[in-house]
Amino acid sequence: MKICMKCKRAFEDKKKVCDFCGEPLIEIRETDGVKKERIKKNPIVFAVAGIAIALMVGLGIGSLTMKQLVTGKNEKSAVQSVETDEENVLGEVKKEKGVSIEDEEEETDEDVVPEIKVGETWTVDGLWKVTINSVTETEERYTGISYGGEKNPEAVYIVDYTYENLGYEDDYSKGLLIRLEGYCSQIVDSDGEMGYEYDLPKLTSPDYVPVGARMTAQVAIGVKHKGTFSISYEDNVEEEEEEYSTKVYRAKFICEVKE
Repeated sequence: MKICMKCKRAFEDKKKVCDFCGEPLIEIRETDGVKKERIKKNPIVFAVAGIAIALMVGLGIGSLTMKQLVTGKNEKSAVQSVETDEENVLGEVKKEKGVSIEDEEEETDEDVVPEIKVGETWTVDGLWKVTINSVTETEERYTGISYGGEKNPEAVYIVDYTYENLGYEDDYSKGLLIRLEGYCSQIVDSDGEMGYEYDLPKLTSPDYVPVGARMTAQVAIGVKHKGTFSISYEDNVEEEEEEYSTKVYRAKFICEVKE
């Protein structure tokens, strides 16, 4: 995981600069940080764990004969035994903190990405809800010189969608903004080719909405192959309880195209 020290946002390892301010990102080993933080918060348990590990290491080495130490035949098994004992001690620390192994797995496992069809609503409690109202094909093409007009799509679809701010706030914007064609999204057409935003006039562009407000916007999508396509959306939200900590929310919108 990488962190922007200016915006206090977290990004994936492949990112090099912050998408919001352009500052270089600093790499942080999140897993190690979590384990160290849990043990650090309970010094008594940490001390007990250290003594237990030291005793186990001493007993493990003491049980080896001089011949075994010289030949090193059981060196690998001794190390494995110590590592197993250390895991057991860390397990006791987690129990002392009230954190079960099952809970930790739930914290680290990737959430199942919900698939949202046209007319269905993706709701994230306390943050937002998003509904794709319709997907319609258009014969209109942009004739000017632009990012979208330079491409030659097989089909162009207009996606009409509504999003509502259920409580999303941050220090860097005026509210919630959901862009289904932006850097948070990936568009894949019916044949697995990547789609893209297509520049068309007279569409309502998405804008920031405050808490309690909603907006209906449109986006034109260009694809190389006609038919049903998908929009995978991902957004990072800063968590209030812990500094520099973010949670990722994902959804896959299935944009069905009726023949």
